[in-house]
Amino acid sequence: MVIKVVNNDVDAALKECRRQFSEIRRRKIRYSYYLRPALRLREKRKIAAVKRKFY
Repeated sequence: MVIKVVNNDVDAALKECRRQFSEIRRRKIRYSYYLRPALRLREKRKIAAVKRKFY
């Protein structure tokens, strides 16, 4: 993965990098194992609660 810095705007490049990594992480978590729909929803709620705790 290559992150391009445009006009020496490092902050924008870091924001793009974080967005791509979070997208990769979400995709990895979703397809890592099969869960029935109710359990997948529970896992999704747990992840959201962790995110709310830190932000």
